[in-house]
Amino acid sequence: MGKSQSGKELGKNISQLKNGRYMANFVDHSGKRHYLYGDKYTEVTKKLRDERYKDENGLIVLNKSMTLDQWFEIWIKELKTNCRDTTLRSYKFQYDRIKDELGSIKLTSLNYVKMQNTLNHLMSDGSREDCKKRMEIDFVLSR
Repeated sequence: MGKSQSGKELGKNISQLKNGRYMANFVDHSGKRHYLYGDKYTEVTKKLRDERYKDENGLIVLNKSMTLDQWFEIWIKELKTNCRDTTLRSYKFQYDRIKDELGSIKLTSLNYVKMQNTLNHLMSDGSREDCKKRMEIDFVLSR
């Protein structure tokens, strides 16, 4: 438990620095420690809550220049480790449908319009729905 300069308990992973500012830290899902700073206690707790939410829901981009192809490789190898081989093949098949149009785009540049345009180019409603379900595109579109 961190403490303020006056000795007050601030909570886990939050402390007050000598200059009066507050600092919070947490470890993300990949094991990397993040430090957050603010002038007020409430500001730091809000930042900490927001960053933890982003981490738990996979909203933190590991690398600003990461493409969708690179993210797919991480997603399939690290986040989908307990899937059957048939499920993994299904993910790869569905990703191949959108890979040519979206694979080289940076995650920071990916948006709803680009994703929806790519899905609209698929042959049938069934293939669009399968792709959205398998690739969890609704999650990507909600960014």
